[in-house]
Amino acid sequence: MMPNYGSDAPGNLYVMNLEEDTPTLSKLKISQGFDLISFNPHGISTYIDKEDHTVYVFVVNHLHPHFTSHVEIFKFVEEDKSLTHLKTITHELLTNVNDIVAVGPERFYATNDHYFTDQSLRFLEKVLGLAWCNVVYYSPEEVKVVGNGLHFANGINLSPDSKIQLRSSSFPPTRKKSLDLARLQDQAVSNEFARSLCEELSDFGMTADPNVMWETFHNKTLTVAKGCVGVTGVPRRRCFNLQGSLDIIKRSCSTRLSGNSGL
Repeated sequence: MMPNYGSDAPGNLYVMNLEEDTPTLSKLKISQGFDLISFNPHGISTYIDKEDHTVYVFVVNHLHPHFTSHVEIFKFVEEDKSLTHLKTITHELLTNVNDIVAVGPERFYATNDHYFTDQSLRFLEKVLGLAWCNVVYYSPEEVKVVGNGLHFANGINLSPDSKIQLRSSSFPPTRKKSLDLARLQDQAVSNEFARSLCEELSDFGMTADPNVMWETFHNKTLTVAKGCVGVTGVPRRRCFNLQGSLDIIKRSCSTRLSGNSGL
């Protein structure tokens, strides 16, 4: 799976037979009528119908150039290594889809790795470590949030015993979940935040310890944000156990700073 990072190069999907002596990548043809120009594949999952053995391919598509989240459903045709596009799914709960795991021909679980869609607010969400990400269940009959209180909800999959496994970043839980960051969409508030943060970081200085730098930057940003946007009555969100199994992989700040994110 190759996303589109260029201005005019669409993403592609590939297949590889690992049982071959020398496995090679084969590009999958996609049926006519599907918008290939804006295709930006991200998460991917498959579902095999137990009755007719149809192979359904679910792909998270961040449409270029605005990177809105769609879920595309294809049927895999093995004979000519192609995909027939069946359906495009969008929903107000599927705002920042990262990964997906299919559990039926039109049913899946998906992770949202951010709460906000605005790029500036997404950046602050990450810096402040807000645990506002979630997991959404989708079916033609109902769409609902099945778990929340997560930091950067990332990969999701099924274990061999059909339990959901989730991969998420982690930060210590703090009261900063109650920041009213939506107020930053007001230009005046946004300008004040930028000015105050620049003043606060003017004497930031340098240190040999990247962990100290990160903690200082984190705390200063949090302090300025509290002063500019205030707090709101956001209910406390808790982590969850989905289908009896939740595998949250924790990584330290030092690991992040060294570049070994593991994702």
